[in-house]
Amino acid sequence: MSKRRRNIKQKGGIMDWYNIHRPDRFEDMFPTSDLIPKLPALVKDTLAGGHKLPHVMIFYSTFPGLGKTTTARILASELNPALSAEERKDLLRGKQCPVFEEINGADKRGIKEARELEHRIHSLEHAMFNYRFVFVIDEAHQLTDEAQQTLLSIENMPENVYLIMTSTDVTKFRKDLESRTQFFAFKPITRNESDKLLRDVAEKEGFEKIESSVLEQIYVCSEGAPRKLIQNIQRYLVFGLAPEFDTDLGDTTEEFRTEIKKLVSVLEKVATNGESWTYSVRPVLRKLVAMQNAEEIRRNIVSQIGYKLLYEDISRSMIPLYDTIARDLRDPILYNQRGELVTRLFSVCTTVKPNRNGVETK
Repeated sequence: MSKRRRNIKQKGGIMDWYNIHRPDRFEDMFPTSDLIPKLPALVKDTLAGGHKLPHVMIFYSTFPGLGKTTTARILASELNPALSAEERKDLLRGKQCPVFEEINGADKRGIKEARELEHRIHSLEHAMFNYRFVFVIDEAHQLTDEAQQTLLSIENMPENVYLIMTSTDVTKFRKDLESRTQFFAFKPITRNESDKLLRDVAEKEGFEKIESSVLEQIYVCSEGAPRKLIQNIQRYLVFGLAPEFDTDLGDTTEEFRTEIKKLVSVLEKVATNGESWTYSVRPVLRKLVAMQNAEEIRRNIVSQIGYKLLYEDISRSMIPLYDTIARDLRDPILYNQRGELVTRLFSVCTTVKPNRNGVETK
């Protein structure tokens, strides 16, 4: 690995590369959501007096680091061309700003905080200086049921205020609250996009070359999340540490993780020995869906496969099975969760078939 080191120290130590390389414009972002390429036109319409930009949105992803809050900050920046250079810099670098407020839904989750937010939102209806205000509630699904009920009044938002709720578990929203919002899913970036991002960051930081095998390992470990990608490339290039791989995802129990490993083992037996879906896969799957939502199950299956590929000695005959699982379970499960999960896993079992030498795909 050849390198051309630059001074990356700041006051207090080494600066987090993710904050250094956080995008400043929508055009600089990877389209982790279908919304992102459309936002420049929506902002232009809003500044011209239009009303196409939704005032209440839920930004959803199955895990963090996919650009939900960054998108909200850039939106606040673009909606306020009158911001000073210093205010815009603070806004885009993760600091508080007069036109942007970020609220931790895990800490301020009660009805009192929800009523205070409601009051602040409506008090801005006649704000001076023609500013447009963006409020973000991070991990909004952790708000109590009473707090979510209080926010039902958001359907009467002032024209100069926008509320964005970010979430990693949309199953915990009240249906009547969800029906009053516009829902936008955020997904991981592709392997090609990951390679481009990592090479660009490395070049800007003074490193001239990264081996393709390293790029692949970082992508798998980071699950295609831009924030995790940049954190892992910094770990590797600056500290010489291997990429971090999350084997324990979300708020899961030891029993749940054991059942995930059992399910992967059963899928391997279905593929190699032709064991029955009804008597092998279905009992384990029924137990899992009683413990966690389908999206959490999907994500943990993919994580388990990624871990096996990186760290365990596996038979080459298993590669077609793992490839099929990676393909069929790649995308988040957003709707009809239980049925979608079962359908995808059944597709895995019917796509691969056993033969004398291992697994083939049909």
